[in-house]
Amino acid sequence: MEKPIYYVHYTTADKITGPYHEINDTLLWQTEEMRGTGHSLFLPQVSGDTLVVFHAWDIQMKKRKPHAKRVSFQGDTIVVFE
Repeated sequence: MEKPIYYVHYTTADKITGPYHEINDTLLWQTEEMRGTGHSLFLPQVSGDTLVVFHAWDIQMKKRKPHAKRVSFQGDTIVVFE
């Protein structure tokens, strides 16, 4: 597979009004199964887990569909579980 060309990065802040600090880490990226990841949101679950919900194209770039992956927050780092 060619080098990923579309990434989703994130920033952090102590309060909603900022200041915001860019984290030099990639939250979402294209894979062998999907391209064009984007428009993400975090969705807390009753179980205590948190999901990152986003949309992406299939690898043939014919259908865009929603995806969800479990995440964990470790300080300023967001870990996405495959």
